[in-house]
Amino acid sequence: IGASSCDTHSKRIWGTRGRHVFKMKNCRYVRFINCDFSRWGRVGKPRFDQYGRNFMPDMDRKSYGINYDSAIEIGEGCFGVTVERCYFHEPRGRANSWYYSHPAGPEGVMMAHAAGSTVIRWNDFVGSDDHRWNDAVEGIGNFSYDGGFNRTGDVYGNFMVYCNDDCIEMDGGQRNVRNFDNRYEGALCGVSVQGCMVGPSYVYRNLFSGMCGEFGEAGQTLKVGG
Repeated sequence: IGASSCDTHSKRIWGTRGRHVFKMKNCRYVRFINCDFSRWGRVGKPRFDQYGRNFMPDMDRKSYGINYDSAIEIGEGCFGVTVERCYFHEPRGRANSWYYSHPAGPEGVMMAHAAGSTVIRWNDFVGSDDHRWNDAVEGIGNFSYDGGFNRTGDVYGNFMVYCNDDCIEMDGGQRNVRNFDNRYEGALCGVSVQGCMVGPSYVYRNLFSGMCGEFGEAGQTLKVGG
């Protein structure tokens, strides 16, 4: 997407073998509404000599493995992006468990140093035993001032389930980022707010249920990084 002020409305989007369905940079006022995202991303094989992560045949064995395969990546310079009433499910790959090492694998939405004013509301991020998320919503730049949601964002009314790491990473700048009225289930961690580099962030009125990883690993319901 290279345009401003555009809507992607009521679409069923599936079948891409690339890392992303939509990868955005320097976009303003883009809205995804009533979309169904499935069957994106890469499929590899687990290498238990490489921390249990999944690798493509041509990948350097010293690499991190398959990671950051997101349906939507909201990247640098993106402002005012809204994702609402969408269904994210069945990525082609899966994330490894913390039983082996830090999970790597698919996400529904990736926040990659966006400019701000991102809204993620009323969506379902539904993983499964066969297609577990790394994080349902992941951030890049956990300890950067402009990392993750960066500034002025809202996350509410979402359902996120079956994540081998966090349901959502709010990590990064977190200047006036609000997280409320969400349901988080079946994940090692519900909400991560570690590295609140600017603040303040707000996490309230959420429901957390059955918080554990794929093999019953215990984590934190709310991760503040010490």
